[in-house]
Order: sequence, then C-alpha cells, then structure tokens
Amino acid sequence: DLLSIDRVGASFVVDLAIFACFQGWLVNDDMKRRNMDTDTMLAKVAKFIPFFGMALYLNQRVPLVRK
Repeated sequence: DLLSIDRVGASFVVDLAIFACFQGWLVNDDMKRRNMDTDTMLAKVAKFIPFFGMALYLNQRVPLVRK
C-alpha cells in the first residue's frame, strides 16, 4: 500500500532489486580480475545473498595487485 503512494520508496525498492540481479555478475568479474577462485564459499555467499553478501565480500577479498 505504501509503495503505491510513495514514488521515492517504490523507486528505491526497484533499484535494490535490479542491483541484486547484477550482484553475482559483479562479484565474478572482480574475482577474475583479482585472480581469486570463483568456487569458494565467499563467492557463493557474495553472489546469492543480496547486499550483505556483497558487504562481506568487500571486507574479505584479497587486495588488487597492480603490475
């Protein structure tokens, strides 16, 4: 009921849903760039648990090594 009245709230929910759909792709891309194994438990949590999985991944990932 509230989402049908509040445009800002509705657009925020839509944005969160769209980001949750792309989160797995973003994690895979970053893991490949950092030469990390994409079949670890961290990868699975980061891909399939929206938002909190991404926060955990950002805290636990290995540093990016520049050549």
